[in-house]
Amino acid sequence: MKQLPEETEKLLDEYCDLMKDTLGMKYKATYLYGSIALGQYESDTSDIDFVTILSNCISNSDVDLLKESHDHLSHEYKIAKKLDGMYITEQNIGKTNDEMMPYPYTHDGKFVRSGYWDINHVTWYIMKTTAKVIAGERVSIPTRWEDVLSTFDFNLNVYWKNAFKKIPVRVDSKTFAEAVLTLCRIYYSLEEETITTKRKAGLYALSHSEWPFKPQIEKALYYRGKNTELLTEVETSNATAHGEEMIVLCNELLTIQKRKHNLMGIER
Repeated sequence: MKQLPEETEKLLDEYCDLMKDTLGMKYKATYLYGSIALGQYESDTSDIDFVTILSNCISNSDVDLLKESHDHLSHEYKIAKKLDGMYITEQNIGKTNDEMMPYPYTHDGKFVRSGYWDINHVTWYIMKTTAKVIAGERVSIPTRWEDVLSTFDFNLNVYWKNAFKKIPVRVDSKTFAEAVLTLCRIYYSLEEETITTKRKAGLYALSHSEWPFKPQIEKALYYRGKNTELLTEVETSNATAHGEEMIVLCNELLTIQKRKHNLMGIER
């Protein structure tokens, strides 16, 4: 992990100290994943993605203390709103949202006492392979690449297919960039059998100059981190058409991966 900005380092150091003081023996470890763990953290655009592992369930009073800790960090550090993470018990390692009870998480500067956030097989696989443990000890994570393929299958053929069917006449630039670069990341992962950041995946996809949706990827990279604006109706229509083409392309690669890993029995 490359050297982080000084303020980010201080924030993470204080966060870990607060967790040790707040949770005591219930505190197991904190993982950083995503761009910050892959050496591609950008202070203007990147979130600080984390998962904190708990040895067992925490009480309501513990959750109160967690909220106080996040409130304190938000008061002391402007970048604390970039903390984007979850508190997961050790018994739930490797599980997805539909397999566990609600848990505390924080997103966009808001602490949620009980709910569901971004935990799935992709998250666990990143934690297993490329995430950085900044406090505590690394834990055993049972997630396999085959589990990741199952998640990609759902994302492509349920989530994103339905999302493109319901897209409004004019979509905002943030939603557009998120959709395009997420599909680029799935494409990259299926080609390389590893997971990278959305930005790197977008740049990787641009190297395939024969793609008809290359301009959409360039536009998505441009909009990333910029102020949100509405795309025109024509831009939205083009983005939808090219997004659907990207799903088809990713499904071709997914079929190859399934055959390679003897998973052709997976149903969508």
